[in-house]
Amino acid sequence: MSITAIKLVAAFTMILDHIAEVFGFAGWQFFSGSIIRNIARISFPLFAFSIVNGWQYTKSKYEYFSNIALFAIISQIPYSLAFAVTNTIPFGTHEVLYYVGFSYKIYVLIFFVFVLLLNGSFMKKYSTDLEKYHKVLFLIFLCYIINIKINGIWILYEKLNVLNTFLCGLLILYHYEYIKKNGIDKVCISSIMSSVILILLVNCRAEYGDYFAGIALIVLLYFSYNKKLLRCIVIIVWSFIVYALLYHNVKNALFSALSVLFVILYDKNKMPYFKKFFYILYPLHIFIIGIISVLIKLQT
Repeated sequence: MSITAIKLVAAFTMILDHIAEVFGFAGWQFFSGSIIRNIARISFPLFAFSIVNGWQYTKSKYEYFSNIALFAIISQIPYSLAFAVTNTIPFGTHEVLYYVGFSYKIYVLIFFVFVLLLNGSFMKKYSTDLEKYHKVLFLIFLCYIINIKINGIWILYEKLNVLNTFLCGLLILYHYEYIKKNGIDKVCISSIMSSVILILLVNCRAEYGDYFAGIALIVLLYFSYNKKLLRCIVIIVWSFIVYALLYHNVKNALFSALSVLFVILYDKNKMPYFKKFFYILYPLHIFIIGIISVLIKLQT
């Protein structure tokens, strides 16, 4: 099985999950979507494996990271339209219709902007690849500091899409590889500070950010990537710790663990296809779901 086939399975179950969340189980409740959401737990381990696979084989890790960052930013408005809690329920009697505010308290925001700018000034003197990563992080941070609600519809919501979880995991992998190759220097320490800021302020708001569960799976799959049995054990153990132990949902754990069936069949000799398709698919499908959900809300 190629990595493309694995991504297609992950994408299909993800789309089912999002439809069930917005129009079924947790949203407009036009149907009971609980079993669909259970089945869709297959998707995240497959996407996490795909992200690690892409990191292993990409010709430019900076370009790979930047592409995911770009689509994380592009996807945030569609994500807010689709999954902001009040966007999927009728208007409330005392609902605030218009709102613009910061995602963080102003003094926290000022402090971290100052640290990021200071780090950027320091890294600029050395002209390393770390400076390019820092610029991407600063752009992401700026895009996520504002929440906007217009006519009762959240346009930018505090919850962040799952691509941000992938970014946080890749930051850890990048710095691990950098330190392994170059050791720890002053620029590396400065870059790590910027990455820690992003992980603390963004991961906690992103999907699978609770308990650092998403980051943990990405990192564990990275270190077990070349050992087929071990990476399957990682997925199974992660599934039961996260879903059964932490969230007390055994059904979710079982379906998440089933993703190993596809990981076992992965053949690295089969070339990936439709690379750009998967970048576009994520914001496109949640934008469609979000627009439909907003239209329903405006008509209620």
